[in-house]
Amino acid sequence: MQLQLQQEVLQSLVSRLPTTSLTTLCSALTFTPPSLFGADTLSINASIVTGYSTTVLDTYWFNHPTTTITNATFGNVPIAYTHPGQNDYINVNI
Repeated sequence: MQLQLQQEVLQSLVSRLPTTSLTTLCSALTFTPPSLFGADTLSINASIVTGYSTTVLDTYWFNHPTTTITNATFGNVPIAYTHPGQNDYINVNI
């Protein structure tokens, strides 16, 4: 379910790339809550992250080399959803 949610949000972002800026794209108002069977979207937020640096070790992703990211800028889109009646609260960051 998280993969489907991520794919829907990424497709929404990519479809707007040629004509809009990151500031415009990275607004909660640009996102429509995804339709997920058995789930209700509780919230969608968005913010621009700048100057992000990290190293992802090769042990984290099988068959991928260690990768270092330096001074990246991207939109962070946290989405919260629940499965009604299941007493859960799930956060996904895309």
